[in-house]
Amino acid sequence: MNGLNKLLLACAVFVAGAPALAGEYLVVANRGSRDLSIIRLTDHHLAATLPIHETGKVDDVAAMPDGSLLFANVQLDPDETPNAKPRGEVLAFSSRTGQRAWTQKVDGVPHHMTVSADGKQLFVPLFDRQRIEILDTATGAIIGSLYGRLGMHTTVLSNDGKTLYAGSIFTGQIYAFDIASRKLVRSLSLSNGEFGGIAVRPFAVTADDATIYAQLSGLHGFAVLDVAKNKVKKLVRYGDLPADFEYPDYPYNVDHGLELSPDGKTLVMVSESTRKVYVYSVDPLVLRKTIPVGRVSKWVSFSASGDHAYVSNSGDNDISVISMKSLAEVARIATGGVGGTIMRVLEIPDANITELAKAK
Repeated sequence: MNGLNKLLLACAVFVAGAPALAGEYLVVANRGSRDLSIIRLTDHHLAATLPIHETGKVDDVAAMPDGSLLFANVQLDPDETPNAKPRGEVLAFSSRTGQRAWTQKVDGVPHHMTVSADGKQLFVPLFDRQRIEILDTATGAIIGSLYGRLGMHTTVLSNDGKTLYAGSIFTGQIYAFDIASRKLVRSLSLSNGEFGGIAVRPFAVTADDATIYAQLSGLHGFAVLDVAKNKVKKLVRYGDLPADFEYPDYPYNVDHGLELSPDGKTLVMVSESTRKVYVYSVDPLVLRKTIPVGRVSKWVSFSASGDHAYVSNSGDNDISVISMKSLAEVARIATGGVGGTIMRVLEIPDANITELAKAK
């Protein structure tokens, strides 16, 4: 074999063994249309739609670290079937073909999921049970549980991947679980009633696990928790609720949607009641800008670079694109779905989404 042929063979082996190029996608879970909207962030284009379920409500979405599998949880209607088993399902789909890889039925109502740092475990809180199910991401099998309290709703993975935090709507606490031992190691109190409610809604944890920013039911604003002292060190309240505002029924949401930027320097909070985004510098905690967005704005996610924040307007079935440089809404993206609330920025091979769009 001559030198040129050896070089060509080496290049071919390198390309064949190279990982697929991953793109950044905003994946929206549409409760009303029971599907996922997959939006390419390079051009804010709706790249593909993936049907998930025929009857249940799609609550959340997650993915393997390599983007090969997408996970969705589905809530079966608890009002119509109060004693039904299962109460929900967790499903995995190929991001390339859209084919279902596995389905796992659960005996509780699944809420916001988290994938472990190594991609081997999927943590699924069961809202009406006192546990978080641990699923094997490869097979969907339930391989363990984390035992906490009722009402666990949102889960957040620590920066080092060792701790899973779960906020409860019923107790006003955030539970910290050690992933290696699968033990509850701390209970962090965010509300004793004086902060406007007991339900912990979306929350964010700093990279050093020192501070938690959390929205609470009935509160127009958010609480700042000192984790070491287990004490709320600051309560932010806004005074800009509309004059005709009426506090909603259970679960008494006033605001829903909060996230830290990837560099941890900016906090973005969303209010469905005022249809605004509130942008804060974190150190010190200072309000920089309020930005109008759409109807029923209930979730926020950042691009990996932190250049943009994305806000779901489920009442308008679109996404507000917020520039972190200009602190302004710079675009709206139609989701193509109905009732999209929870959304995640995920890395998925571009070739997979191209094939998925063709398959569907």
